Amino acid sequence: MFGSHFYHERIRKAVATFGSLFNNLWVVRKDASGKTLNQQKVPLSYSPSDKYLQRIRENASLVNDMKVAIKLPRMSFEMISLAYDPTRMLPKTGNISVAGTDNTKRKKIFNTVPYNIAFQLNIYARSQDDCLQIVEQILPYFSPQYTVTIKPLEDYPSVTEDVPIVLNGVSFVDEYEGALEERRTIIYTLDFEMKCNFHSDITESSIVRKAINNIYQTAGGIQGEDLQSSRVTLLPDPNDVSRDSDFGFTQIVQKYEDLFAATYALTMSAEPAEGLATLSSTYGVASITLADSGSGFSFEPEVIISSPPDAITATAVAILDSATRRITRIDLIDSGTNYLTTPVIAIASPSIATTATATATLDGSRIGSITVTGAGTNYDGQDSAPTVTISAPDVGDSAAVAIAVVNDSGVISAIRLTDSGNGYSLAPTVTIQAPPAAVTAQAVAVVSDQQISYINLTDSGTNYYSAPSVSVAAPPGATQATATATINIVGQLTGITITDPGSNYRTTPTVSITNPVPFENEQYTDSEQVTLTFSDGVIVTAYVKSWNDSDNILTIDNLSASDNGSRSLVTGLNVVGQTSNSSLIISSIIEGDKGF
Repeated sequence: MFGSHFYHERIRKAVATFGSLFNNLWVVRKDASGKTLNQQKVPLSYSPSDKYLQRIRENASLVNDMKVAIKLPRMSFEMISLAYDPTRMLPKTGNISVAGTDNTKRKKIFNTVPYNIAFQLNIYARSQDDCLQIVEQILPYFSPQYTVTIKPLEDYPSVTEDVPIVLNGVSFVDEYEGALEERRTIIYTLDFEMKCNFHSDITESSIVRKAINNIYQTAGGIQGEDLQSSRVTLLPDPNDVSRDSDFGFTQIVQKYEDLFAATYALTMSAEPAEGLATLSSTYGVASITLADSGSGFSFEPEVIISSPPDAITATAVAILDSATRRITRIDLIDSGTNYLTTPVIAIASPSIATTATATATLDGSRIGSITVTGAGTNYDGQDSAPTVTISAPDVGDSAAVAIAVVNDSGVISAIRLTDSGNGYSLAPTVTIQAPPAAVTAQAVAVVSDQQISYINLTDSGTNYYSAPSVSVAAPPGATQATATATINIVGQLTGITITDPGSNYRTTPTVSITNPVPFENEQYTDSEQVTLTFSDGVIVTAYVKSWNDSDNILTIDNLSASDNGSRSLVTGLNVVGQTSNSSLIISSIIEGDKGF
């Protein structure tokens, strides 16, 4: 019936607080000269006085002390009544406020209910002096009240409360009846009243962070909404201040217009854009056409064009005429791709020519034979054999004559003597003519549509005994096309500009446009300010009343235009949250109730 469970231990703390006032009292006994004989701390317990009196009376005789007597002096106290105090009642609407779970909330406890708790303190002693010592250690502090400060709420140490304890009266009884040997008991009774307060449950609620004042026409009164002229809204500035901050306020003055006097439920949307690419005759991206301009773009999205295939290097092979040792043509194996300029054709050079060597041996004064010691290379014996020169004899007669024999491999296989000469005392020197210098074949490529259509042989070269390798310079690497997008003021794409057409696109590439932020990441927050920018640059601000991310419906109110004019909301406007940074597009509008 009364709500959730709570327990502040208020009565328990009151009893503990009262008892702690008297738990450190001492009795000192002295002789006639003033010398201290002994001192004793007075025990204190929570118990009714009747309990102790009964125990004392059970062993009242000093003659037959068979039981252990209660040691005196001692004190006991008890709570004897609890009564409502109407003189201290506060208004029911008042409350104590403490910090909440965040800066937008406060916890509060409604004003306390006053009650007076009556306590009785009893002092027991055998001698009057013991009692008077105890009483005199208490009475000076009560005139007639003594105030203690407590923390009534365990979880909120900053909340304190002053609790008066009033001494209402002191009485005593001296029980000294019966025979001389019976015990004497003196009892002092002190009556107190503690003025306590009882606290209700702790509740949490939001802080008032916005004040709105509607201004009406003075002459017309306030009969009807059409008589409102303006509204003044006060907001803390900044809006995330803590309870101890020193801050000012932002004042917003709005004219009463149809636009600003309504609550709007907006259906929000965000659609991806789609683009289609076209190629140029040079195999680059010529343009991108928007097939769908999309919506919900708060910034220019990234445009990604798929990569072209890798460029292919052309390959070719040389065809050799073995009879002439020359290249007759070059055949293409692969025409390659992405040749934007004429590539270099490199043909391997023929082997380097070496000169043959030989030595002569004498037979008497004549040359008996000539031995080839180095066959040489690149001798073309089909045209003419190389000249063999033999040095003249030492004396008289004629020099020897010889000819070289060249085989199909272009080397000298033998030297034949046609005249052995005469007059040689030493073996003559044999010198063989050097082979002709080899010529490297040359060729040029003819490029059409970024491919090599054929290779034209411009020099067939010489002295090729095997088909040389032919290499074609690689084309430049294929480049990926790039583009940028532009959006309009309502968050739609208006165009895509090619910043690099790329190269080697043999087929039309795909165009990918990054999507707007998905709905699950768009979370407008209650009471945050949003902005709507119109095509003419006018900015309308509003405040979020609610956001339903299941149906994508945003409810806004409290609209204000930067030009203080009146205008109608239209679909396609981008709604940007100033706190959440959410950004979506209005796809439909439902106007709510009029009035602020």
